[in-house]
Amino acid sequence: MNLKTHKEDDFSWAARYYKIVLLTVAALTIVLQVAALGPLRNSFWGFHIYAFLPLAAAIVCWTVVLLATIAFLRPAREGELHGCRIVPLDGRPLVSALVFALACGAVFWIFRSQQTLLGDAHPLITNLPKGQDFHPRQPVTMWLQQVLYQNLGGYFRREGIEDSEVARHVVAVGSVVVGFLYAFVAFALGRTLARETSHKNAVSWMVTLLLISQGYALLFFGYVENYTFYTLFIATYLLTAVLYLNRRLTLQIVAVVFLATVSLHLSAFGLFPSFLFLVAWGLYRRDRRRDAITAVVLTVVGLFILNVILRAMSSDFALWAGLQQMIHIARSSQGGGGGVGLAYMFSSLHVRDFANEHFLIGPLAAFLFVPALVIALYKRSLHAPVGVFLSLTALSFLAGSWTMSEPLLGYARDWDLFAPAAVCYSTAGLYFLLRHVRGGQAATRLLAFSLIFSLVQLVPWVWLNHSESLSLTRFKTLPLGYGRTEVVVANWYLRHNQLDEGAEWLRRAVKVNPSNANAYNLLGNLFVERGQLELAGEAYRGAITYRPDKIEFRHNYVGLMLKLERYEDVLSDLRWLCEREPENLRYWKSFRDVLERLGRTDELPEVKENMLRLFEKRLLENRRDGDALIETGVLLADLGRYDEALLRFRRALEIDPRSAAALFNAGSLLTRLGRPREARPLLEKFIELYPEHSMTEWAREQVGR
Repeated sequence: MNLKTHKEDDFSWAARYYKIVLLTVAALTIVLQVAALGPLRNSFWGFHIYAFLPLAAAIVCWTVVLLATIAFLRPAREGELHGCRIVPLDGRPLVSALVFALACGAVFWIFRSQQTLLGDAHPLITNLPKGQDFHPRQPVTMWLQQVLYQNLGGYFRREGIEDSEVARHVVAVGSVVVGFLYAFVAFALGRTLARETSHKNAVSWMVTLLLISQGYALLFFGYVENYTFYTLFIATYLLTAVLYLNRRLTLQIVAVVFLATVSLHLSAFGLFPSFLFLVAWGLYRRDRRRDAITAVVLTVVGLFILNVILRAMSSDFALWAGLQQMIHIARSSQGGGGGVGLAYMFSSLHVRDFANEHFLIGPLAAFLFVPALVIALYKRSLHAPVGVFLSLTALSFLAGSWTMSEPLLGYARDWDLFAPAAVCYSTAGLYFLLRHVRGGQAATRLLAFSLIFSLVQLVPWVWLNHSESLSLTRFKTLPLGYGRTEVVVANWYLRHNQLDEGAEWLRRAVKVNPSNANAYNLLGNLFVERGQLELAGEAYRGAITYRPDKIEFRHNYVGLMLKLERYEDVLSDLRWLCEREPENLRYWKSFRDVLERLGRTDELPEVKENMLRLFEKRLLENRRDGDALIETGVLLADLGRYDEALLRFRRALEIDPRSAAALFNAGSLLTRLGRPREARPLLEKFIELYPEHSMTEWAREQVGR
């Protein structure tokens, strides 16, 4: 057998191997989808999409897969499995890419997601209007979301529309725009992989379509979360790295993309092993050595600058500490009793959720990459630099996702946490497929079947999320455990003013998990709305009992107790809040008021000193803040620093000569100090301007003396 025949046999064997892999994945998925129509719906939450759509839709889609399978199993003609004829790629790639990206953007927007049940969608749209622009694990992403909200919010703000709805629309626009940009990267990556493996233009297009038709593509359909930017930059990192290995880019550009990806989400440090490989590859080659050294220096300096920038965005942030915290969270129980450790990692529950997750974000992601890697190792074809790089990238994320403890929100709700890495799995799997199956027609058949099967998975996934009612119906079946499903559903009903349904789901949550702190907190909110304040207090106390570290729960309890004037009950909680949030003036004010009402004068000086520090900090930011000047003056007077207090009152009067608080406080302080001549004009002006004020009678008495 000559060398050419030997290679042709290899290609034929690989084509048959991949055919078996694809048919196995397709058959398993269809079987589990059918099984998920019945009582196994909860267990197969990654496959049960068709369970919530009309049965006719499922039958049509499965029929399409059946017909595609029949065509796929058609015996290969002579020469189909080998003898690839290279056809030049499209000569006008920019025009093609633009048209493709515009088409993708239109589809993303028209069929955009309408639900906010999955991931951290609700906290995101709640916190954006409050000004949140930093998150310790995704710092720059949160800043970008706030920039979008500030600049695009006005286009969606209408009378009667809540700020959270405005935020939802803005984030959706951002997701679609990022999807438009991702389409460009997918187009370039498809062309690059086709060129790298000597395939023709049709193959390039099918690879591109496969990269944008996996489950993770839902992120670009107006999905409300922070992972769209991250997914885009992971794909960009893969593209620039492959171009570098093909000697078409410098490693310095790859380093910049790597740093940008880390700034978007700290889990991008999972790219570090593959980046080290790129550095080693560059250092090994004399003509690339200077570029590699420069890239290393750029990376080190860039990480230092990034740390400085992020610290400026949040004073207590440090890049290394943030990374350590993220690793700690990934390796520890995340509230609600999430699984952790080796026993959990190899439990049937983890295997079930892991498989569901990776089918949902694929299906041709990890379930294509792993078999492709096996054949690469078996055929000893992993020596190519691009193959090694893509394998390292995919394996790093795959190992991380396997060893991670159960997510805080549960696998099914936190599906998007794992979605960005799926770009690495799909890219690596497709690269190996193209490299092993060099026969042009054989590769085309494999990719065509893959595309049909992927769309049969993606289309209903998009359809479900495009309908809020269908999404809610699906969410009710998710096996999140620990009462998490019930709490989210209850919260949805409460936000839509369906209080009875919300109360019922909260009762279910507490029944399923008697230590569900979120359920108790929501029950407290519900009781407050219904005027059942005593029951609300008990519910809030229950939330604090099971989650004593949660600021929100104590905040709600403190607010209620102050309203009920039960000051003794709230003292320890206020002290805790002040210790946890020492920059929160509102807590210090409440703490001072409670201490004064209880006659606990021994602690007052320290509390007032802390309040004074915070007001002085406000004045450094804005010296014409009249309210801060008056509050500072009152605190200085209480601390016996009378001259400084008078100076603050006079500065406040320079800003606003009609300020009631400044006139009265300055006049009353001068009266206390035995300086009636100075006090009289201030009090007289106060009486003239505010004859109905509650302190006017007292002022008249002082002036009449």
